[in-house]
Formats: sequence, structure tokens, C-alpha cells
Amino acid sequence: MIYAAISRLAAQHAIPAQIMRLKDAQVLFRKAIREGDTAERALSNERFHAIIGQMADNEYLLPSLRRLLIDHTRISMTFYNPRTAGLAEQRARAADQHDQFIDLIEASDAEGAAELAIAHWDLSRAEIERFVTPDGLQEPLGSVNSAKGAS
Repeated sequence: MIYAAISRLAAQHAIPAQIMRLKDAQVLFRKAIREGDTAERALSNERFHAIIGQMADNEYLLPSLRRLLIDHTRISMTFYNPRTAGLAEQRARAADQHDQFIDLIEASDAEGAAELAIAHWDLSRAEIERFVTPDGLQEPLGSVNSAKGAS
């Protein structure tokens, strides 16, 4: 929800200088994806989304976004690891979605940016759940089915 709200606000409030910074960050993100450095991939993704947060210009949501980006960056080290070749298509899709963010924000398409934020989150959500779910646990912690089994 925070990513979607931030993206919506970014499309409403972005100024040309911020859009240029976002485009520059995207060039670095694509370079990191091509060259395969795990840390640079994760950090350039964080920079891209942090710029979107600055565009949103919302003092209430920005601290929450910063906290999310810290955890997402740490956990995404698995997603961006070049040894996980099976995720190469996902990484390419993430880079393409970054281009779409730029287009939507530049066009001031707030709803499109919010919808894309949800789709973009879904790309890494499964990997994050796999990372935080202990071995042997069938479902993510806090899921509806695991809560029913506990009662």
C-alpha cells in the first residue's frame, strides 16, 4: 500500500529535475543488472525507489518508505544474486517496469503508477516470502490457513 501511495503521489508531484534523476538512476540500475553485481543491483534499485519517494513529497509516508526500502534492499540481495539464473527473467521484467514508472510519472498518470507499484511489488514478493519462511513451513507466517490450524 505504501509503494502504491508513494507512486501515485510521485506522478502527481514530480518535477522535471526529479524525473531526470530517476532516468539517471534507471541507467545505473540497468547497468548493474547487465554486469551482475548483486550489491549494486540492490542498491541501485533502492536509489530508484528512493527518488520516487522524494517525488511524492509526503512527510508522513516517506519515513515508512525508507524503512521498507532498508528491509527490501537487504532481502533483495537473494533476488539480485546472479547465481540465481532462474530469476534473470524477473530481473529483466523489473528493469522494464522501472522504465514504465518513468513513463507514467512523466505523464502524471497517478493511477497507472499506483497499479504498476503493486505489480512491481508482486515480482519480488514471492522471493521475499521464500526468504523469510523457515524451512519446512508450508505457508508464510501469518497466512489465513496457518492461523486456522493453530485454533
